[in-house]
Amino acid sequence: MSLLRDRIKTALLLEGLDDICQVWWIAGTVHKLTGIPRETPELVDLAVGAVRDLLDSGYAVFGDAVQDERGMVTIVPWESAPDEVAARVKKEWGELDDRLRMGDIGWLELTDKGREEARRLDAAGCDPFNE
Repeated sequence: MSLLRDRIKTALLLEGLDDICQVWWIAGTVHKLTGIPRETPELVDLAVGAVRDLLDSGYAVFGDAVQDERGMVTIVPWESAPDEVAARVKKEWGELDDRLRMGDIGWLELTDKGREEARRLDAAGCDPFNE
């Protein structure tokens, strides 16, 4: 299981070099890597676990996307411990009336440490979708 979680984290790190990652995209990444249907508890656990791992390692923050007066989007991190963030994501995911949609729940953004790790993985030619 840890190899799969590592592949998921690598995919999120590499995507995070170019963009912030919303939960909808994270779920899609886990689905592509595993074939597990999007709305199953197993997929939710893998996705939330990968988010928690990235937060624990200091590679990312998770929070709400807010647009400033210039139209720039920034992430306002949830001020909670990684386990609390993961529990909140899982809870909010479970409370959705329908399927997970773009923009639901929150956003993952790499820290400087996370971008450094992502650049290292990218330079090494890591491709979690072709391992």
